Amino acid sequence: MFTRFQLPLVATALLAVSPTVHALLAEGLTKAQVDGLRQQMMDKTHLSWEFGTAVEAILEHDFADLSPYGSAPFPPPYPLDASTYPIGIAQHLVDIKPAYVKSIVEDGAAGDPMSIGIAVLLANQTFPNDPRYKAAWDSQLAFIEYDIPRTGEGAISHRVSEVQLWA
Repeated sequence: MFTRFQLPLVATALLAVSPTVHALLAEGLTKAQVDGLRQQMMDKTHLSWEFGTAVEAILEHDFADLSPYGSAPFPPPYPLDASTYPIGIAQHLVDIKPAYVKSIVEDGAAGDPMSIGIAVLLANQTFPNDPRYKAAWDSQLAFIEYDIPRTGEGAISHRVSEVQLWA
């Protein structure tokens, strides 16, 4: 069907823009097909940018008011249920994050792990008595601000190991 690299892009295209999804459903794409794409996306997500893309797509589809495109998403007007995908991903990634690692996910990318930040912030709101979420956010933010290589002009590198600027 789709490769592991194509699937997040296809799923994001289908799930990220809620009116588009509703139009597709009206024109013949069934809810079961959309749910199948969602499940494949969730099952095949492994890299930091894939987690961030999946979380954002699901936020925009299921919790549009909490997405960055919502009318007033900051601060979030309510905590998400612990059983939702964004909170589950944040829990999983914070649970497996070694204490010595500054980035939420250590995969060689400089900025990609930050895409998971919204899920970590939402988990912090869902579990206000668990300090791990705020600590993971603070560590990720400091990593971006102070540890990532930059060009002489101050542009932040896309990679951790060396300065690379991607378009």
